[in-house]
Amino acid sequence: MVDTGTCLSRIFVIFLVFVPTAQENKGGLYSENGPVTVLTGSNFKDTVPNSDNTWMVEFYSSWCGHCVRFAPTYLKVAQFVKGWRQVIRVGAVDCAQDYNTALCKEYGIDMYPTIKFFDLHSKSGDLGRVFNGSQDDQTIRHAMVDHINRQRDLKSKWPWLLPIRSMQSVWKDLGDTEKDQKMVTAVLFEEEGSYVGQEVILSVLPYREKIIVRRMLKQDMRKIQVDSLPALVHLDKTGSYSELALGETKSLVFIRELYNLAGIDEEEEEGEVQKDDGSLHLIDAGLRVYMQDLESTLHYSFRKEICNFKVVKGEDLVALKSYVSVLSKYFPGQPHVVKYLWSLNKWMQSVSGQVTDKEWEAKVKELKTKDAYLPEVTKWVACQGSAEKYRGYPCGLWTLFHVLSVQAVDVNLDNEDFEAAEVLFAMDGYITRFFGCRECGKNFKYMSSKLEKGVGDINYGIMWMWEAHNKANKRLHGDLTEDPKHPKIQFPTYETCPSCHHSTPSSPFNKDMKIWDRKEVLKFLKLLYGKQNIIMDLGDTEKSRGQAMVDSREQKQELAKLQAIRRQKQQAMETEAKIRNDRIQRLREQELETRHLPGQRVPGSWNFTSVDLSLCVLVYFVATGIIVLLYFHISRRRKKAASLKSCCV
Repeated sequence: MVDTGTCLSRIFVIFLVFVPTAQENKGGLYSENGPVTVLTGSNFKDTVPNSDNTWMVEFYSSWCGHCVRFAPTYLKVAQFVKGWRQVIRVGAVDCAQDYNTALCKEYGIDMYPTIKFFDLHSKSGDLGRVFNGSQDDQTIRHAMVDHINRQRDLKSKWPWLLPIRSMQSVWKDLGDTEKDQKMVTAVLFEEEGSYVGQEVILSVLPYREKIIVRRMLKQDMRKIQVDSLPALVHLDKTGSYSELALGETKSLVFIRELYNLAGIDEEEEEGEVQKDDGSLHLIDAGLRVYMQDLESTLHYSFRKEICNFKVVKGEDLVALKSYVSVLSKYFPGQPHVVKYLWSLNKWMQSVSGQVTDKEWEAKVKELKTKDAYLPEVTKWVACQGSAEKYRGYPCGLWTLFHVLSVQAVDVNLDNEDFEAAEVLFAMDGYITRFFGCRECGKNFKYMSSKLEKGVGDINYGIMWMWEAHNKANKRLHGDLTEDPKHPKIQFPTYETCPSCHHSTPSSPFNKDMKIWDRKEVLKFLKLLYGKQNIIMDLGDTEKSRGQAMVDSREQKQELAKLQAIRRQKQQAMETEAKIRNDRIQRLREQELETRHLPGQRVPGSWNFTSVDLSLCVLVYFVATGIIVLLYFHISRRRKKAASLKSCCV
């Protein structure tokens, strides 16, 4: 027989996390049909090394807030340089995906986003050149041009980007065929250090059979007189020229002028940042903390983030030791996880000098036993976003440190030497040194710079974490990183905790911090992030929820049956009462009809007639009279006997 409760509970677990679709959700910030080539661990080495063109590749993480904000800029660059593909292509790798972890580690990616340039015909072991410039579209385009100019093994089909010294150089590149004579020939005059001419030459490369463009610097201009630079001039075989555009700083203006002159109808290539395809749907997990989220955070931190650093030493090592230490002391996990963290901390505290990535990875694996282990899975419940780029690991980190701050207070209630900011300093060290989102680390460092040691308030860490989280939510509200299904609001809301507010806020994004009742907020945070509120085992919990659903359904069915039986009984009683009332009514009517008929019996239980009733009344009065007479007779005899007795005495 099928266990209905078990089946329903399993279905509930599946739908709690996501609703699967027919196709695998590939995630990432860029769509596969856009101008950014999506690279993975399986296609990278067959695509980038030994390529006939150079590459610019962004290594990013889909959960990284700065990466999400940067994605439109990177896409804009890729869209602009789509005509440069014969020379340089634009790609991206999502390091948040498990299948890309090894690739990102091999290429030394420890912060996101990281842009690298790869040379023409690069070797398989070439790790690329890191771009450290400003991440605006123009600076990135200029860096691409510089990268192209650094190439030595140039292909014959590559464009000539160096400036010409004389106009005769233009005619040398033209043949004498009719086709050559119909080509649009132009020269772009510009100042030294300008990138406009090179960008124009690269952009018209797909139409090299229709357009030829050269660039000349201002100091080499002799016969050509123009009013302002940069200037695009159209030439013909007679030596005459006409100005197409002057004084523009945007190369796109010159490119469009050339396209119009050559009769080219440019096809716009669609490209956009990857959007949610609807395959992930958060089911309300309630205002609870799930151990699954906390364990997923530790798994990602230990096995995907820390191991990205080739060597951890100095202040970084101190920060890592502090991080592992607070985890071993305050993580309210299941016994096998707590034991694992204790063993890891014991090893970490014995380390001196440095820890390499290989040593860390080996120890993380070595410490795993039957009774001490950390599950190797990344699965989000309360931290599940409506799309893969939302929430996830950052949400898990915030939750983790909220929980640790509460646990630290619970453990040290009687410890007079407790450092109230212990968890905060551990968090500061980890976020600013190991957290993959570079910009996020800088923002957190700005807030943590005001941390204090030796604060007398034991709850300092809990409240500081709450305030910092609300400040981050305020800053990121309306940002591209905000999950539309989970807006970044001031927490807790009035609906969640009315007692936490002195007054009803005008909106959930209230900027007035005076509305908070801090004592009530503290109680709320201790309850929310306390160990007693953590759902330790998602499977058992959801199984019990599924069974509860079954029990509830059965109770409803039983209640429906009882209600039906009661309705039937009520109907039967009403029918019986109606029959009885009808019978009484008929008897009354019959009595009225026969009351004055002598000798006529009145229907009743004894079948008496009116004469019989009259005789009964007569007998009643006679009997009563006899009883009264006997009473007086006996009374007189008693009085007489009493008087005789008194006389004799």
